[in-house]
Amino acid sequence: MDRRVLLAGVGGLAAWAALRPSASVSAGDRTRIVLWHAMSGANGEEVERLTRDFNASQSDVTLEAVFKGTYPETLTAAIAAYRAGRAPHVVQIFEVGTGTMLQAGAAIKPAWKLAEETGLALDPKAYIPGVRGYYSLADGKLASMPFNSSTAVMWYNRDAFEKAGLDPDAPPATYDDFAKAARTLASKAATPIASTSAWMTWIQFEEYAAIQNLAYATENDGYDGLGAELLINTKPFVDQLQRFLDLSKDGAFKYAGRDGAPDAVFYSGQAAIGFGSSSGRADIVKNAKFRYAEAFLPTSRR
Repeated sequence: MDRRVLLAGVGGLAAWAALRPSASVSAGDRTRIVLWHAMSGANGEEVERLTRDFNASQSDVTLEAVFKGTYPETLTAAIAAYRAGRAPHVVQIFEVGTGTMLQAGAAIKPAWKLAEETGLALDPKAYIPGVRGYYSLADGKLASMPFNSSTAVMWYNRDAFEKAGLDPDAPPATYDDFAKAARTLASKAATPIASTSAWMTWIQFEEYAAIQNLAYATENDGYDGLGAELLINTKPFVDQLQRFLDLSKDGAFKYAGRDGAPDAVFYSGQAAIGFGSSSGRADIVKNAKFRYAEAFLPTSRR
């Protein structure tokens, strides 16, 4: 498998309770569309800019973009709003919520159906295969519209690498290399924290499985049925978890919180290595006061 096309779609747009009768869809002579999203920081600022530009570009529609918190918080809020009859017209749902959305029945309108009803030319082939596949149904039709799909990467502090005597042009290529580099960074106190990782389940288990071509769950990783069982109690995943436990005991890794909480630990300069989403680049560019670089996730072997 080519690692360059290995993508996990974080945040596809799904039509949720589109134009429910209980929702107000007109504001004067303009149609009002409410979009709930989970973009914060620099990414949130970009959503605000896109919204302003769209509203200024025409006089028929007013788009109202509303930040609803983290990915899980936005999903929970959308479900609660639908049950209360006050759902937004469009909501951004992260990839973990894909199954929930597909089982939501009349609560959602698939992207392909909305495009068909409105005459919009929405060609799935416009998206690269790794993104298209995640948000498509078995027949190839788009269930949701990819919006901010991202991939997991390893960010690292070039200044910290040099301080620890590591080559900043040769980031760790394997997990053994990573463990060795993290322990070196810790021993040299290049930064307060040698390494951390956001989205532990996604990056260090799901993406780890994909890169190693390992099954993450039965039933074709859940795509063939709802009776899938996770395989994280098998040796490869147990060994992966043990790797991070050992590094943590050695002071070479720090668990800094769930979801994207550890991102700030890296771009603030506290950690020399930070596993995270490629979407974090905007906040890194905005906040980092050091030379940084990104690399592919490590493999188990060369």
